[in-house]
Amino acid sequence: TARIWDVATGDCLQVLEGHESGLSSALLSGSDEWVLTASWDGTAKIWSATSGACRLTFEGHGSRLSSAVISADDRLAMTTSWDSTVRIWSVATGDCVRL
Repeated sequence: TARIWDVATGDCLQVLEGHESGLSSALLSGSDEWVLTASWDGTAKIWSATSGACRLTFEGHGSRLSSAVISADDRLAMTTSWDSTVRIWSVATGDCVRL
């Protein structure tokens, strides 16, 4: 579970639930539109920062994820895994575009 907080008030704005295991990373996109989470369940997810809805799930690694980042233009996401692979994903389609 990840949470989005209002830094000015300390209020919790969204609760992002849907991974089957703990998170290894979570970050807000440069546009503040999306949240990218990476989990020990081997998946990464893109969430709407405003609604909290899960938009995409990236699946394909053979082990838990260690980190995830999103490009400055919000077009690509990159995940790293304990399976010793790095994957680059299209945020528009959810497809793995590079392994």
